[in-house]
Amino acid sequence: MSKCAYFASLRRAFEGENATGKVLRISYAVSTYVIMFALVRVWGQAMPTHSYYYSMSWAVGFIPVFFVLFSLVRVTGTKETMLDAPWPMLKQSVFIGFTFFINYLGVSTSAPHVTGAAQVIITVLPLGLAVLYNWLVFSRKYNWKTVLGVVIIITASVVQLVGPGVKGSTDIGWALIFLCGNLPSVLWSVYFEGFHKFTHHLDNKTNTMELRMIWTNVFLVAWLLAFHWVFGLLGQPPMDVFWQDFQRALSCSFTGKGGYPELEVDDGTGDDCATAQVIFFPTLVLAALQAHAQIVISRHDTGLLATMILNVAPFLCDIYFFNTSHFPARYNDPPTIWNWIAFPIALVGVIVFSLKELNRPDSKESVNQSRHIQWFMRNNPPRCLAWLFESDEKRAARLFPDGHYNLMHQPDGNV
Repeated sequence: MSKCAYFASLRRAFEGENATGKVLRISYAVSTYVIMFALVRVWGQAMPTHSYYYSMSWAVGFIPVFFVLFSLVRVTGTKETMLDAPWPMLKQSVFIGFTFFINYLGVSTSAPHVTGAAQVIITVLPLGLAVLYNWLVFSRKYNWKTVLGVVIIITASVVQLVGPGVKGSTDIGWALIFLCGNLPSVLWSVYFEGFHKFTHHLDNKTNTMELRMIWTNVFLVAWLLAFHWVFGLLGQPPMDVFWQDFQRALSCSFTGKGGYPELEVDDGTGDDCATAQVIFFPTLVLAALQAHAQIVISRHDTGLLATMILNVAPFLCDIYFFNTSHFPARYNDPPTIWNWIAFPIALVGVIVFSLKELNRPDSKESVNQSRHIQWFMRNNPPRCLAWLFESDEKRAARLFPDGHYNLMHQPDGNV
């Protein structure tokens, strides 16, 4: 069996709707989420004043990772689809790129100032809003098991935060900024599923997720360049040393030298360039795979399930990575007894929550019938720009020269 054939068979198993496919997808998501959380927390503390560099390096660094994934799906036989048209890709990518900008701005600037326990509870809080937003956009019914699961998970995070022995304290201002950075996960629970599960009526196929992820990060770079001054307002870094700070960070992460020594940083921590250099590239790759895993779960299961996994991953991160000596002493944040109590409570919440979401029968139908999602998927550029974009008629003629494509009836208003 050739490597391409082997990868194709693995991909089919990975995307299967049976138990094996679900286990593979969830394992992929949990492992990448947990490791990513650990590396990001350490990287943020190793370079505490370089939030803009941290954000830009992710936006740029993800593109080659997604290009490799895109190349793999193409060489294993995945063809271009109707929903890969440039105009719907443009609408989706500009919008999702902006939500990533908000996420990067909020999390990267505040994470060094928010304790691990506080990060856990703030990360979990949007899960309740995600249930509400899914109900509004997809008109889905959620039974008591889903709601109870969310309540149990949030309760577990509260137990972890309020117990005695929690290391450090968190300023309310930074906590609010961290919360704002996590609110886009509410939107992702809907749009990642909507954009990647929706099917076009001509070929009955979804888009190529890796292609949209490439374009999303291209526009994320544009958002970061256009609004770099917002990072300056938060002093991450200050505008008067903005680009000098960027050069220091570049040298620190690539050469292990050139960062701020301890005495040049107000909080006395400085830059740990030796650690930053070691984890720089692994963090980029793992974070890119985490983003890919989130969309894979959203497409083949539900966006709400992907959000739930994203929100409970910090529990596993705290219990495993910060319970041992995986990192230098500067980054030790060993779990308290309350962390250990919170973990099984959260696990019960995950199980209760998943009883419905893992076997939701109406997810594809509710996506295709959502008029809100349909707007993003339509290939309808303004007349003044129509000459730049391929119409559905021309696209269908190019992709299906024999005229054989799906003519099944779709609900009124569908793409």
